[in-house]
Amino acid sequence: MDLQRILNSRGAGKWALRISRALPPTTGFQFATLFAGRLARMRDLPIVRAIRLNRWVTSGYELRGEALDLAVQETLRHIAVSYYLLFRHIDQPDELQKLVEFSPEAERAIAASQENRQGMLVTGLHMSNFDLVIQAAGWRGLCALAISLPEETENLEAVEWQHKFRRRSGIDIVPASISTFRQAIKRMRQGGVVLTGVDRPVEGPRLRPIFFGRPACLPVHYVYLALEADVPVILMSAVRKEDGKYHMHASPEMRFTTCPDRDEQTLANAGLLLEEAEGFIREAPEQWSIFQPAWPELLAEMP
Repeated sequence: MDLQRILNSRGAGKWALRISRALPPTTGFQFATLFAGRLARMRDLPIVRAIRLNRWVTSGYELRGEALDLAVQETLRHIAVSYYLLFRHIDQPDELQKLVEFSPEAERAIAASQENRQGMLVTGLHMSNFDLVIQAAGWRGLCALAISLPEETENLEAVEWQHKFRRRSGIDIVPASISTFRQAIKRMRQGGVVLTGVDRPVEGPRLRPIFFGRPACLPVHYVYLALEADVPVILMSAVRKEDGKYHMHASPEMRFTTCPDRDEQTLANAGLLLEEAEGFIREAPEQWSIFQPAWPELLAEMP
């Protein structure tokens, strides 16, 4: 049985939707904890191995043994709770927005997206309940074209089912391609906002930017987009705090720089942005919700 494929399936999403709507919060959180604990014990599962590797590296290679086991379970529990809250309130825009605290920087970015006066590239981390936060931002007024990297799954029907929910908040989601990159550049040149992720690993990239001190299999397309459109870049992230809310933060605006060597240019600018990303992740490493290994060559060395 391919549990990874089941978890990524449309059927699993519908099942999670029904469960989340049926269970009250206290029971829902207990169920999420139980589910995460059982999943964490399946150490050969690709999702579990990826989370284990990412927690180990981001800890500076310090987490080992029982401490690393608990860290993996902690991350899986956070992911399970995030899905529970997202699905429970997915049809309730007002409730979604109540779960999110927008920083002044995030509010300014949302307001700027409505004015269509200055193009901007908003990059995002898969931190905390990123899907819920993006949808809440959409309902709050964020006007953006969101570029998603191609999903590594055969279940395209499930991917489109997920995107259908994301689009309901008003954010236009398109898969990454040469044509959508051109569309995004044109939109930013005309004063619009484009949203894309920076931390979901890709397979076999030609360039590997430095992330947590070593080359990582992360995308760098955002450097090309920002330079071609000649727009500022900000990084957005969210952290769930003790008040139960997702606090949305944004970095200061940054401008990527050019140099004669295109590869050097790409890696230098990606490194600048990923250094900001490291700070957000270190604030709450258990909330970095990535299901693929960012440094796959280290899987054999992972404790």
